[in-house]
Amino acid sequence: MSRASIVIYNRGNETLDLLLTINVNNVIFTATGENSVIVNSLEGKENLILEIELLESVVEQDISIDVKHVAVPNSEVRLDIQIFAGTEQRDVHISDGDTVEVQYTVWDADTGEELDSGTWAENSGDPFGSIYGFGWSLIGLDIDNDRGALMPGLDTGTTHTTLLPPPIAYGNNEGHELENVWLRFELKLDRAPVS
Repeated sequence: MSRASIVIYNRGNETLDLLLTINVNNVIFTATGENSVIVNSLEGKENLILEIELLESVVEQDISIDVKHVAVPNSEVRLDIQIFAGTEQRDVHISDGDTVEVQYTVWDADTGEELDSGTWAENSGDPFGSIYGFGWSLIGLDIDNDRGALMPGLDTGTTHTTLLPPPIAYGNNEGHELENVWLRFELKLDRAPVS
């Protein structure tokens, strides 16, 4: 079962009640176990991270997540997502709370300037220093059954790229030079826990 995270950000000042619906039945919101979820009282300038799950293997599939205001159903935002299987199937899929070690590189998404790179051990779902969304970027990474421990230097984990808007990047750090910057992370999974 593969998982990923999506971010809902209320750019306005008004508190919103939202209905999110995935247009297929084989992808669900983890919180509800269904392809829809109601988000109550998302305050202005606040965000919410939701985990989604793929219930069956697919080679390639396009899905959409529609977000509607509960009181104004004609208002709608759509997020289109392309799901595709990697060239190699991995045995372990990272979920919320798993301890992982990743190599990361981060760029300013607007300018393309590389800001930092290194190795980081973290629990998926937890913040990376003051970057709230980093831990959620780890969910969905895969690794072989060796969990990266048996043959150091051998690439057995997957890589993916995530885009973090300012509220879950440095947006909560008033006065930080990157407070209003979108961050692009490339993450490579090196190690995962033995279960």
